[in-house]
Amino acid sequence: DDVRVPCLDVENAFRTWRGSTRSLVGFVPRLAYWSGGRFVYSRWWDVWLQGAYNIILPTKCAFFHKRYLNEYTHHMNASVREHVDKHFNCEDIALNFLIANITSLPPIWVKGRVEELGSTGLSSRKQHEEDRHACINRFVEIFLRNPLVRSHVKIVRIKDSWTW
Repeated sequence: DDVRVPCLDVENAFRTWRGSTRSLVGFVPRLAYWSGGRFVYSRWWDVWLQGAYNIILPTKCAFFHKRYLNEYTHHMNASVREHVDKHFNCEDIALNFLIANITSLPPIWVKGRVEELGSTGLSSRKQHEEDRHACINRFVEIFLRNPLVRSHVKIVRIKDSWTW
């Protein structure tokens, strides 16, 4: 996905990540939760309504340690990668599952001004949300649990939010 993020926001996210290098740190939160007998993937409005998230979309702009790329490529259950390759979707969710499974930590949401450049990506497809539900439920089967950790924390630059 193509996005534009101001340098100050990128710097703030990087500094946040430097303080928590085991975490996935980024700007675009999502929430996966149990509903109606299955896990569902929700977009921004559920994050806002519930005041919680457990996924950060790394494909939108995020920081994470390079060792997770090695884990994803060489050590994660091959069934996860096969599912991603077959459906050409959900590598971002798979990475969140992997990191949460290793660390038992939630991702960290950093407030930033993320400008989307175009809307012709996978998320614009009609079937996108249902595909995401299916991915989460398949990954729960493979991991034998849902390792995603819910968080209510958002990192905000004080200069951007408070008046002194």
